[in-house]
Amino acid sequence: MAPGFVTVKTYQNEINAGLDRGILEANGIPAFLVGAPMSNVYGGVGILSQINLLVPQELLDDARNLLDPARAESDQAGESPDAAGSGQSPDDAGPVEGKASPPEEGEDEPQE
Repeated sequence: MAPGFVTVKTYQNEINAGLDRGILEANGIPAFLVGAPMSNVYGGVGILSQINLLVPQELLDDARNLLDPARAESDQAGESPDAAGSGQSPDDAGPVEGKASPPEEGEDEPQE
């Protein structure tokens, strides 16, 4: 492993690993894959199919936030990733702007 680099994420296929590597590099985070050639040679069997995406230690948090947007949102709100969001289901959120709410029981249908 390269000195100063750490694994940000592990993959089972090279396609997903390559996509995430591209996301990081497009955002200025150097990244490289370790293990990809072995997964191709042996057909992706067992432990040989693990592909590690490595980034510099000092950019680990930035890389994690780019690869997991829910984590980034919760970090900004000061919450854990599991606590992100309002705690409401979409049904509890109220009417969507521009859409009429269904009539309450006993009310007449709205006229258009």
